[in-house]
Amino acid sequence: MRYFSSILLAILALFLGGLVIMQTYDGNLYRFFGAPPLGQDDRVYQFDPNEVGRIEILSHDGTQAVVEKIGGAWVVQKPWADIADPLVAQAIINFASNLVIEDVIDRDEVDDLAEFGLSGSKIKLQLYDKGGRALCHFNLGRNTAWRSIVIDDNQGPELYGKTQKEKTSSFPTVIIWPAEREQRDYLYVCGDQANPAIRRVGIRSLFDDKLKSLRNHGVFYRPPAFAAEISLNDGTSELTLARANPSKETSWRVTKPYELAANPETVNALISELSTLRAVAVHDESSETLAEPTPENLAQIVRVKFFLPDGSVSSPTTVYVYPPEKAGDLITSAIIGTGPNQKRPAILKLPVAALAKLPTNVNQLRSKTLTSLGVSQIDSLRIKDHEGRNLQLTLEFDPHERAKRWHATLRGYEGPANEEQVGVLFKALFGDEILSFSDDAATDLSLYGLDQPMRTIEVQLKDDSTLEFAIGQREQEHYYVRHLKSGRIAEISKETHEALKKGQSAPELAPLLRAETPAPNQPADLSVLGITETKKITIGSGSDASTLEFGGGKRTHFFSSRIGTSRVAEVSPQILTKIAMTDYRWRAKRLWNIDPFEIKGLLIQRSGQPLLQLSYNFFSQNWKAKLDGRDVTASLNTNKANRLLEKLANIKTHRWLGPLAENAKFQLNNPNLSITVIVEEVNDAGISVALTPKELRISQVMPGAENRFFYGSLSTDPDFFLIEVASVKGLAIDLID
Repeated sequence: MRYFSSILLAILALFLGGLVIMQTYDGNLYRFFGAPPLGQDDRVYQFDPNEVGRIEILSHDGTQAVVEKIGGAWVVQKPWADIADPLVAQAIINFASNLVIEDVIDRDEVDDLAEFGLSGSKIKLQLYDKGGRALCHFNLGRNTAWRSIVIDDNQGPELYGKTQKEKTSSFPTVIIWPAEREQRDYLYVCGDQANPAIRRVGIRSLFDDKLKSLRNHGVFYRPPAFAAEISLNDGTSELTLARANPSKETSWRVTKPYELAANPETVNALISELSTLRAVAVHDESSETLAEPTPENLAQIVRVKFFLPDGSVSSPTTVYVYPPEKAGDLITSAIIGTGPNQKRPAILKLPVAALAKLPTNVNQLRSKTLTSLGVSQIDSLRIKDHEGRNLQLTLEFDPHERAKRWHATLRGYEGPANEEQVGVLFKALFGDEILSFSDDAATDLSLYGLDQPMRTIEVQLKDDSTLEFAIGQREQEHYYVRHLKSGRIAEISKETHEALKKGQSAPELAPLLRAETPAPNQPADLSVLGITETKKITIGSGSDASTLEFGGGKRTHFFSSRIGTSRVAEVSPQILTKIAMTDYRWRAKRLWNIDPFEIKGLLIQRSGQPLLQLSYNFFSQNWKAKLDGRDVTASLNTNKANRLLEKLANIKTHRWLGPLAENAKFQLNNPNLSITVIVEEVNDAGISVALTPKELRISQVMPGAENRFFYGSLSTDPDFFLIEVASVKGLAIDLID
């Protein structure tokens, strides 16, 4: 008996010792006695999502998967060897690390686990950190009948003085049964909250169809936004784009088939298309027998090189796209080459419509502006026209604005450039799209009027290089036909015109011959199009007969080319008006340079009212006034007079009209308002030498009507101008109370 007691005491001692060891290492006795249930709003697992390095899955259909993070990329090791979809991997991690409890169920009170989706339909998930330590192990059951409420991070409306956060509905809650031994006594109902940028379906949907969603449906493993070179080959031509570095300031260039500046908007659209290009399905490479990926067997080849973190450029990722099996198919097969003699072990099913959006013509990618330059690259401009006039624009420091601004120098004006006109010019040179690319290998520039250009533009860049561009004009023959019954007019080719001259029809005429009703806004006859001689022809017979009138006429076209190259483009006919060479178009809007201390007096004559004479001393702030010869100084509102001086000193035009604005000249013969400013002229020693009158005359544009603008002129300036009505109202104030 004594031995039995000793054995019991020894066992008890071992048991207590084990508890002490367990308490020491685990910090608790949950492994032996079980853990107490977690509470509502608690998280089931506490771990850093960034530490996850391995995911193990057992799907409800028996498919097992192992996904590991290798070299920064998620890779499926089982059931296939393939690249994992990073969004799916991240969605699983986010779900497991964000299991917030909404209800607790005691396992002992559950008679049938199948009712909770924890039998045949359960899904098992295990996550490990990068060192192999288990982070979580749980069974995923069915969805419940209710949804959890998610508190949005965006601040909502203010209520009772406190800002409320928005409440939105998430996916249905799900049943979670932890598989850790100390946690198996409880089931938890947890919210399924997802970042819509990562996941837009319920969590269980990710594990359907033998875990096929694990495979990366994206075409490129690296973001195309970090592309260094993009090559597109449709079997008939190859286009290549490249840039020197990944900086946003670095421009893309077309390097094949020609060296050209690229269109930034088109390149951005291309990168966006490549970034969103995803497979409809991803199959094992054994599921389909494909021909060798040689050019003759392919519909498209897309090749992309990427900038790596160390600044080097990767080997290309190549997408070999096969033709659809039959015409009208919406998807087609593609395989991905990941490096020299390497390819992804999968066949991607790509949407034909998405592939059709990729450019196939160099004109879709090249810059469509006249110069293919950006304003930020420009240091100065020099423009010469066929009349010998010169315009120079330079960036100069403006002491009044304490910043650089454009300065214009041309015959008749030198000073700050009119900002509106600068904007018009820069838009024409650097923003407006050309009409078409006329010739990439022009040998005779006289065909485009570029041998005797209307404008020559020399652009000095900030890198000290210089580019020159020419703009020419040339008349070209155009041919038109008019359907007499319907009155419709169509432009036709030279070949069709020659056929009509021979009394023959042509396929190009078919739509016009079918027309029975008049088209809106059609010219009354062909003379409006510059055609002076026409012929008529009747095509068909009987009720099907149609009489056509046709002829040819010349129209002026405008072309541009960078001097020293053979590429010619057609540009808008408005180009010459936008590249203005008259001095008044470049004048700054500021009307004159008068400081208030220079003003010694004013003569104000309003239509139908007596003359108001004002004398002023800036230093004493002393005003004197006479109205029709009578002293009215006591009635002068000096505050209004001071404000008038300020407005006069800073007045701006709306637009200069030049010296030949006949209507302005006529209206200003009888102005609505005349203000003569008496300005003190001083010499270099600061001594007053003269008093100079400068008269400002203002008149309505349309007498008897509401005017948005008024005409204006200065006695010391030949150019007329427009002034806004608000400015006129500020000048036409009553000064005598």
